[in-house]
Amino acid sequence: MDKVEIAWITDKKFSTGTIKLEPRGKDKFQGSFPGIAFHGLNDTTYEAIYFRPFNFRSTGPIRKCHAVQYIANLKYDWPKLRAEFPNQYEQSVCSDIDPNQWFYVKIEVSTDKIKVYLNEQAILELKPLVQTTGKMIGYWAGDGSGGDWKNLKIY
Repeated sequence: MDKVEIAWITDKKFSTGTIKLEPRGKDKFQGSFPGIAFHGLNDTTYEAIYFRPFNFRSTGPIRKCHAVQYIANLKYDWPKLRAEFPNQYEQSVCSDIDPNQWFYVKIEVSTDKIKVYLNEQAILELKPLVQTTGKMIGYWAGDGSGGDWKNLKIY
């Protein structure tokens, strides 16, 4: 991703627990990447879970598998993960989700596991690739795509 934007939430800290939120993107090919960054040390060192809503209803099997993504910047961005760990850090979602509407996300983060739910369905489970000491959390958007977020809850 060429341009990543993060709006860090200044009065919140996060290390382990549960993140709940409702993002909304667009059904615009390669033009919508809303997500959440956590374990942030700064604008370049963090972990994130983000979505590619334009792939939610894709009928192509390759694009379909690229609907939700985990990254651990700087070391593990999506091209490296896709090349070195195929299908481990990204996944498809059920095709009945409208890519232009709000969707519900729950992310459970422990020291040794991250589990992502979309509309109450478990869709991605992984072992974190880094152990940062960062506690910053914020709204994340890739390639300057923007997005909308509501109902953020951190437990």
